[in-house]
Amino acid sequence: MLAAAQALAVDREQGVKGPHVEGVPDFVDIQPIILPVIERDAVTRQVGIVVTLELIDGQHADAVEPKRRQLTDAFIRELHTIYGWRSASDRVVDEPLIKRRLQTIADGVLGLGVVHAIPVRQLLVQGR
Repeated sequence: MLAAAQALAVDREQGVKGPHVEGVPDFVDIQPIILPVIERDAVTRQVGIVVTLELIDGQHADAVEPKRRQLTDAFIRELHTIYGWRSASDRVVDEPLIKRRLQTIADGVLGLGVVHAIPVRQLLVQGR
C-alpha cells in the first residue's frame, strides 16, 4: 500500500494524471506566470498568477499537452497586454476580466468545447 502511495506521488511530480473518472472534469495546472507591470519605461509592480484549466466533461487532460506551450505563450502575451492597459490604475489586476480573456485565448488555442472554466488559484501583486 505504501509503495502505491509513493508511486502516485512520483506520478504527480512528473505531471502524469491518474485515470479519467466519468462525470468528474479533468483539471490541467498551468505553471505560475509572473510578469512585470511597466509604466513610463520603469517596472512599477510584478503580478503573479496561477490558473488551472477545468475541462468540459468528456475532455481529457492529455488532449491539452500537445498545445500546452502554445497556450502558455498566448496567456503570457494576453496578460502582458492587460497589465499594460491597466498599468496607470491603482488596481492593475481585474480578476473577472483576466478570466474572460484567458477563456477566449484557451478557446482559440484548444478549440471551443474543451475548457469549461479557468479558476484563478493564486493572484499576487507586488509593488506600489
